[in-house]
Amino acid sequence: MFNLNWFNRKISGAPKTLVLMYHRVADSAADPWGLAVSPLNFEAQISFLKKNYHVISLNEMLENIEGKSIEPNSVCVTFDDGYADNYHVAKPILESHECPATFFIATEFVERSLPYWWDELERIVLYAEQLPRIVSLKINNQDFEFDLGASQILNKNQMRLHRQWRGWEKPISERCLLFTLLYDRLIELPFETLLRALGELKSWAHDGERDETKRPMTLAELKELVRCEQFQIGLHTATHAALPFFSKAVQTAEITAGEEWLESKQLQPMRILAYPYGRFDETTLSIVEQKQLKAAFTTAADPVKHDSFCYRLGRFQVNNWNEKEFRGNLTRWFGRND
Repeated sequence: MFNLNWFNRKISGAPKTLVLMYHRVADSAADPWGLAVSPLNFEAQISFLKKNYHVISLNEMLENIEGKSIEPNSVCVTFDDGYADNYHVAKPILESHECPATFFIATEFVERSLPYWWDELERIVLYAEQLPRIVSLKINNQDFEFDLGASQILNKNQMRLHRQWRGWEKPISERCLLFTLLYDRLIELPFETLLRALGELKSWAHDGERDETKRPMTLAELKELVRCEQFQIGLHTATHAALPFFSKAVQTAEITAGEEWLESKQLQPMRILAYPYGRFDETTLSIVEQKQLKAAFTTAADPVKHDSFCYRLGRFQVNNWNEKEFRGNLTRWFGRND
């Protein structure tokens, strides 16, 4: 049993722990947010972790912190969102190395078998071979217009450049700029409004496709995942909402709905939240405290140590690195000089 009074204070007296954040394990030529790690590199990363670090579950990490007894060089593995490749590709690799992991699930995508909206936006805007030149949409009852110009037709050179581009970088084409503008508009919307806007975008693009390689897990796959004792399920809200854009009532409903859905499906979720997009505000923190969650994670690249606050725990996003690159980043994150 956790001492919740202790969790409402600063974490103290614990050695440094790294919590690693993954999203997808897949070969992906198109990846503007750097979410995919190839199966080959993932296998090498997990093998290296197990040989050189103390890989523990989040539950064990929290118990060890409470007891002020975390082993040095300890690492936790987490996954966000609930992509199907977590089950089909990551799970067998993790099992073969007896590596524990926690999967934070955005439940509405599983419940409704919905593709993740950011993947749909990427597929349509960045990679459709041809689009209408003029974008004219209604987004949340507001007009949105954009001229793609020569980017209307995607040539091989543009395709290559788009695959190299990352969403946090300066746009390198009109399509990249459109992607950035639409992403920034959509992320602020209530979920049903977002889906309507995405539907209008698909109609404008004459798009009726769906990328099954980036689908969420099914409920059956989730249930099979948690049959393995080394895997745990965590909270990631219902619709992957960027919480600070919404009222306290909406934020509360998002967190509560995600937890209740997982409980209703007998998935035994941990009362640990990963903030979607790593975003939270003081309202979010007050809700998490009122709900007496055990912990909550951001996407800030910070190790868990003596002055880490339990509702602002950091994680390190792992990219598609080979073993040498992965080793170098772990060394840097742990702050070693060797």
